[in-house]
Amino acid sequence: GDFEGYAATCHPDAVLVSERTGASYPLVKALARWKKEFEDTKAGRRESQVTFRFAQRFGDTTTAHERGIFLYSFRQGDQPLKTEYVHFEALLVKKNRKWQILMEYQKTAATEEEWKALAE
Repeated sequence: GDFEGYAATCHPDAVLVSERTGASYPLVKALARWKKEFEDTKAGRRESQVTFRFAQRFGDTTTAHERGIFLYSFRQGDQPLKTEYVHFEALLVKKNRKWQILMEYQKTAATEEEWKALAE
């Protein structure tokens, strides 16, 4: 539910690439769309959680590339918990001692089996 904290991890020029929708656009547009979900989570009207598992990470002191799967779980009210496993890649830079995402590439849906395999 910390929208400001999450938004601070995004570079102002960051790009979101969505393979599922075949779109690429500024991450600030996605943040604007996601803001209500953050606010609902903070207010207790929604449960939301994201967890990452990495298949590969490389970088140096100022750049990083990550590849893996994220698990997004959410529930609105007394609806059943919904989960989404998504393959992703991310490109980050370190500016003013803070890591910021430059590109988030949400690739294809992942399976629970693929998710579990990354923990091994």
